[in-house]
Amino acid sequence: MEINALKNQEQLPTDSYLQTIMKDNFPIYEAFRQLQITETGTEPEWRFYKDGNAWLGKMMYKKKNLGWIHVYNGYFKVTFYFMERHTTGIASLPIAGEIKEEFYKTPSTGKLIPMIITVTEDTLKDIRTILQFKKNG
Repeated sequence: MEINALKNQEQLPTDSYLQTIMKDNFPIYEAFRQLQITETGTEPEWRFYKDGNAWLGKMMYKKKNLGWIHVYNGYFKVTFYFMERHTTGIASLPIAGEIKEEFYKTPSTGKLIPMIITVTEDTLKDIRTILQFKKNG
């Protein structure tokens, strides 16, 4: 089971701290953050959540939550949540088939269906497409 690396409430997720956790994948985080800034005009909003006992980065656009950033040892993931009505639109998105397959296999949590993506150089283009879809939808 994956364990979020940002468990210490006293340790803010600064760039230098994130770099020590993500190691060689920190440049991918920087590219992702630049992508978020470019696509939404915002940066991650880090907050410690007591229910999960970990820091999570919220991706906000105005008052709309686009998704969440989860940091693990050596890498990070983003999670987007969609309602059932978005499944048709997702099917037509020009993103990797593996992302779509995993999304359609993932059980819903209440009324929302999570799309969880491990962020790599290869998935950044797909994440850009999904951010635009979330922002405009």
